[in-house]
Amino acid sequence: MEKTIIGTIHNPSDPASLTFLMAAYSSAKRFAYNRFLESPDINQVRALTAQKYPALNSRYMKDTVQEAKQLHSRFKDRKVIFGSRKLWNDRASNRISNEDWKLARDGYLYSRGDKTKTGNPNLRLVPQSDGRLLLRISSGEARTWLWADVWLPKKHVTSVISLLISGDPYSVRLIQKKHQTEIHVSWKEQVPETQHFLKNGAIGVDLNPNVVSWAFVSPDGNLMESGSIQNNRINSAQWGERHHDIWEIAGEIVSLAIQRNCGIVLEDLKFNGNKSREKSYNKRRNRILGSFTWKQLLLAIEAKAIRCGIEVKRVNPAFTSIIGRLKYMVDIPVHEAAAYCIGRRGLGYKERVPDWLRVLFTGTEQEDSVKKSSWKIWSTLKKLTVPSRSAWVPQRVPRRGVALPLGLTGGPLRAPPSPDLLGFVGTDGVRSIP
Repeated sequence: MEKTIIGTIHNPSDPASLTFLMAAYSSAKRFAYNRFLESPDINQVRALTAQKYPALNSRYMKDTVQEAKQLHSRFKDRKVIFGSRKLWNDRASNRISNEDWKLARDGYLYSRGDKTKTGNPNLRLVPQSDGRLLLRISSGEARTWLWADVWLPKKHVTSVISLLISGDPYSVRLIQKKHQTEIHVSWKEQVPETQHFLKNGAIGVDLNPNVVSWAFVSPDGNLMESGSIQNNRINSAQWGERHHDIWEIAGEIVSLAIQRNCGIVLEDLKFNGNKSREKSYNKRRNRILGSFTWKQLLLAIEAKAIRCGIEVKRVNPAFTSIIGRLKYMVDIPVHEAAAYCIGRRGLGYKERVPDWLRVLFTGTEQEDSVKKSSWKIWSTLKKLTVPSRSAWVPQRVPRRGVALPLGLTGGPLRAPPSPDLLGFVGTDGVRSIP
């Protein structure tokens, strides 16, 4: 597993040469990407790039061409705006200056690690006897270096020093910001052996914009305990505060698994755009769903768990909320019930539709002599609920012989009810199961 720490560099020995080197590397990357649009031959692209940018040494050249190839593999023949489309639009609208645009587009330098060179030959971290950390930057010419002071968070200094002593390879990125230059140091860390297994139970985790719910599921599939972690700041805080809160939440989830000596089950969410915009536009809802960092939180929990020797599994989260609401939501909130479903699914349990819910489908279970699966029934039940905060949703559908709420939602139906699904309506307006 790769670990990355972020710091800054200060007091470069030759700022003009460093700026020229970063601009040359960035320009070479754009040139190589455009060449891949013409020909996929990496050797040909590398030769053309080396001919056009002689200021870069062979290692810089290989790194920039390899990065361009990865971009081409990702985006195929689509147009790519280096420096981000957002800043390009800001520049087109004169919201930023041309200097700021070029700074974002050209302020980048990367060098991969090499174990045979004991670390990183082009961008090497060098510890000093007085406790300082320097960055030695190859200028592109043989045996010519630029130097800069490096600042890293104190909690990471010890691990970086241990990395340098071991001689293991590490990659370094320099990214020029408006007021400072960031340094990103990445390396593959050794993860411990797994000590907390799913065979001992699972902590199921359900993610939501303002709350992270969890449930401890025993190996036999029973709910032992559950809870929720409230954090509204994730929706509105600055990225630094959100990043801190994300790792705090991840630490709490991991602590729960360690205390109970079990694994963790997460939702296998897909990040293919904001689906909340498909049917209607709700500014507040879209802002919450868009700003909530689902992916970062999932990755933080997974990374922290692996580092602590906890077994982690991802499962398909389909219908977990509706199953939790209609089947398990008796004395616990709906999100904790969903977390319970996720934990059970991670342990391999299937969610059978109970008879007191299946009876709603009397007469409709058979269609063309093909019996409906549990997934199909859960899907139909989901369509019968109203995904609105103002809609009343029962904690549990009443058992047979008790009047059903209107359409399982407590509100009027938009279409006449189906007698097979919702029961008959008597003269007194009360629904009952035939």
